[in-house]
Amino acid sequence: MNKPYIIKSIQDIITIGTCLSESWFRGHPETYNNLTPGIFREKYSFQFSVKPDFELRIYEEFKRIAPSLSNMDYSSYGDIEWLFVMQQYGLPTRLLDWSESILVAAFFAVEKIHESDAELWALFPDKLNHKYGFEGMPIIRYNKDLQFLASEHRHTNPKGLSKELNLKKIPDTPMALRPPIQFDRMVFQQSVFTIHPKPKRNKSIESILPDKEHLIRYLIPKNFKKKILSDLYSIGINRRTLFGDLISLSESIIEKEKTIAYTPPSPPKLTPPTKVPKFF
Repeated sequence: MNKPYIIKSIQDIITIGTCLSESWFRGHPETYNNLTPGIFREKYSFQFSVKPDFELRIYEEFKRIAPSLSNMDYSSYGDIEWLFVMQQYGLPTRLLDWSESILVAAFFAVEKIHESDAELWALFPDKLNHKYGFEGMPIIRYNKDLQFLASEHRHTNPKGLSKELNLKKIPDTPMALRPPIQFDRMVFQQSVFTIHPKPKRNKSIESILPDKEHLIRYLIPKNFKKKILSDLYSIGINRRTLFGDLISLSESIIEKEKTIAYTPPSPPKLTPPTKVPKFF
């Protein structure tokens, strides 16, 4: 991938977001330079080496206990619905979180690890799904490729699963999808996802979308992170508005009180329009 463009201000972020209005966005507090979902990251590689069924084991354990700790009705859940719940509660899955708001993604990029550069990705999801031969988003209950990706962890015979679903080929690239909205924070964060098969060489999002019109990575140098974070707080992007719980409220209050003093500045002087536009 080419050398990334540099983001230095919230104005840069807004410019990107308004230009790439149909893109999805993801922020990393460090420069990972890849788009790997949690379950396939290096930190779990040892677990897979000693327990090839590691993914299945942790999913089944979660499904076994979760109903006793929640008042949600899981009786109609299939594999994909369970993945949404697991992802929401911090279990590593083959889902990767994205947001339809660049401001949300920017917040997660700059909120932590201020001693490291951050990165922000923009993805055109329709182009990713075009690789599967359809436009737009899959219908979750009926798309057979999506069913394969969500159920692959339960099968030792991928060819058998592919045949069972009447697929012409085994899905081997990520797919973009919009989830059913099950949690408040999915609304607040404008959540969308990509779902990934077991990693294969040259089958990652970065490999199959080489054009910057479809996938682009921006770098946020560490010395700009605190100022961008402060500006995001100023326009209402903070943990309280993105998570909507009492813990995030407390964190937001403390962050706000770090401002020692505040004197209202003069309002910005904008050039008035020569003619008032008509909106109806």
